[in-house]
Amino acid sequence: MNGNTIKSTTEIPIFVEGSASKKASANVSDNTLQTSDNTKVDLRTGTNSTVRISGNTFMNNKTYSTADGSETIDTGSSTVITPKPTVITPTPTVKPAIAPTVIPTPTTAPKPTTAPQNTETGVESFVERLYTVALGRDSDPYGKADWVNRVRVEGATGADLARGFLFSDEFLNKNMSNSDFLDVLYETFFNRPADEHKADWLALMDQGWSKTQVIDGFINSIEWANLCLNFGIASGSTAQPNITVEPSQGVIDFATRLYTTCLGRDADRGGLNDWSSQLANMKISGSEAAHGFFFSGEFIGANYSDSEYVQRLYRTFMGREYDQGGYDYWMNALASGKTREDVFQGFAGSAEWAGICADYGILK
Repeated sequence: MNGNTIKSTTEIPIFVEGSASKKASANVSDNTLQTSDNTKVDLRTGTNSTVRISGNTFMNNKTYSTADGSETIDTGSSTVITPKPTVITPTPTVKPAIAPTVIPTPTTAPKPTTAPQNTETGVESFVERLYTVALGRDSDPYGKADWVNRVRVEGATGADLARGFLFSDEFLNKNMSNSDFLDVLYETFFNRPADEHKADWLALMDQGWSKTQVIDGFINSIEWANLCLNFGIASGSTAQPNITVEPSQGVIDFATRLYTTCLGRDADRGGLNDWSSQLANMKISGSEAAHGFFFSGEFIGANYSDSEYVQRLYRTFMGREYDQGGYDYWMNALASGKTREDVFQGFAGSAEWAGICADYGILK
């Protein structure tokens, strides 16, 4: 784009120092910024503060206001608006045509064990670790928030994030040798230094294997599946972990909440332990667990009315009582032939449910 122009229909994240990010729609004709949730954003955080707007967006020497005109950004004579630093996640357009026939593996496979779940906040710790082992630096707050959001809201896997870092311009510009590249992969995917099988990987690269093929080999390993499980993130691997993790308190609370909001009773110890273990070890997602409750023999046997069914969906998936408009919509849907399964899926796909799952550290 040229200076002082932005697309009028583009919705862009606005980052204010010391504040959470909000999305806003830019309007060129009247120089306004309208937040998507219609709340007022204080864009003035100090005389020399920086308002970060992602993408190639310039607002030099212009004043922009929020929709109600109560707050303004005056950039003055110097540029104080800068692009948000980010790591671009490329999507490979062509998958490797050559299927690996033999993938080097560690000499000794990890033994099945019971490992404590990572004590830090899983997703944030996972992302911070990638900055350290792949890029060799600490995270920047805006980039980290973006990666965390991709996992919690968009459902990105550990493999998605790893590829994003390893194919980023920042990493590729390091121009590493194949040997150094493999050292980074061992630390990233196996959390350890390279072993004697590094020579096997080097030989494959000398034979023409691409970095994409090599990275896929590391992703589809048990060690990577185990590592991601310990951080509570889906690995995106074809391999299955051979460890189990103990449920965190957040996972236990999530399962307990389902007993309350769906079944309307306290959890029984045996059932709670089973649901918590399945959730912690990612055998099921939060939505699958909720489905198990709403379509359980206990729930169906209670013979709840459509009205009560919808109300319990609101408490479970929205964390609140119903609003009249939404309630009428779902009741009309059921009266018009939609099944309870249809309505359930509508609630399970909501942003509110994604947020609840994220708050408890559960895969949606």
